[in-house]
Amino acid sequence: MAQSYTLNEQAVAHRLLVELLAHQFAFPVRWTDTQDALLSGGSPVSRLIELGPSATLTGMAQKQATRLVTDGRRSAAASLDLLSYSNTGHEAKLWYEYEQVVDEESEVRTEETEERGVLAKEEAKEETKKKAEEEKTTRTSSSETANSTAAVPDCPLPGSLVLRMLIARRLKRSLAQMPSSFDKSIRDLSGGKSILQNEMVSNLVGEFGEQRVPDGVEDMALSELDSRFGSMGSMGKISGALVGRLLSNKMPVGCNQAFLREHLAAKWGLGPGRQGAVLICALVSEPAVRLASVKEALELIDDATQQYAAWCGLALSPVSEQQQQQQQQQQQRQQQPATVTVPAGNHQCDCASHVGLEECSSQVAELQAKLDALDAEFSSEYLSGALPVFDARRVRRYNDWWNADRIRLATSDVA
Repeated sequence: MAQSYTLNEQAVAHRLLVELLAHQFAFPVRWTDTQDALLSGGSPVSRLIELGPSATLTGMAQKQATRLVTDGRRSAAASLDLLSYSNTGHEAKLWYEYEQVVDEESEVRTEETEERGVLAKEEAKEETKKKAEEEKTTRTSSSETANSTAAVPDCPLPGSLVLRMLIARRLKRSLAQMPSSFDKSIRDLSGGKSILQNEMVSNLVGEFGEQRVPDGVEDMALSELDSRFGSMGSMGKISGALVGRLLSNKMPVGCNQAFLREHLAAKWGLGPGRQGAVLICALVSEPAVRLASVKEALELIDDATQQYAAWCGLALSPVSEQQQQQQQQQQQRQQQPATVTVPAGNHQCDCASHVGLEECSSQVAELQAKLDALDAEFSSEYLSGALPVFDARRVRRYNDWWNADRIRLATSDVA
């Protein structure tokens, strides 16, 4: 039976609700006081774990702990272990590890397999020697072609370019508009928007790592940060994910990273480091929808190449048609059906005759059409959100025999 309220009680409840909401909106969240309570006092915490997509809160805790040590409210000798779920380097401290069970039978089978593999290698050694001269000739011609196309000296991926890309994407600007803003800090560029500022800082930490991003990075001029990150051996976590999403969501079928890198090497003579820089530049001019043809995709990459050349002051020009034809002929020779010799029975087979290339191409086109239909109906984030999140490393095993016996004894009749 529903309880009835008088008019006076309803008015009091309405007034109380209004006052509580006004109190909630007017008063701050007291985040600084919360950090002080955790990190200072008689028994400060020694370990903080952030469960989230980035290491934003742990970075703020590190800065607050430094201030507390400076103010004398926290001992400099007190240890503080800041762990983040998003940092792959913290996996060993966050996840449990179980002892590996040694299977003696599997070890014996492994040894037998290795012995058979050694015998097979010895039988194939003679066949390898016969083909050594042919392979040497092929490698020589391939290196000559590569030297002719790689006209521009290669260099590692510059961290300053990745920094400009991350900031430009958040501000929705082009690379050409960024140099005039590099005398400002992240706080200035965010225009007082704390969410935008935290996203920029989080992207820098995720890309370059906590060790390379200094404290107070949001108040440093971007021109100063430009010289801190130096060169990168490869793309970081954030830029690599952005490039992967660009290729999967906005490029037509067949335009994967290997295909685009081959195009950059053949047409522009760029090495692996500069190829990665061009892909970084392409992120700033990412199209709104999936490109319809390979021609449009190559035009986008060529435009990004010109942006990269303008950014680093290079005078790039396409490789001559003769050199491109030489490289295409070399690739065709390498892709010709090969005859594989099986040492065990000396049987020869044509690999191309056992691969249904046309059938695979039709299946790829059909699957790509289904993915495009899902993207058009929902959004580009739908598939990534629907992926399974189960991780076998998070499995926990519990043995409840003691609880089952306790229940059995408690419920059984005692004679």
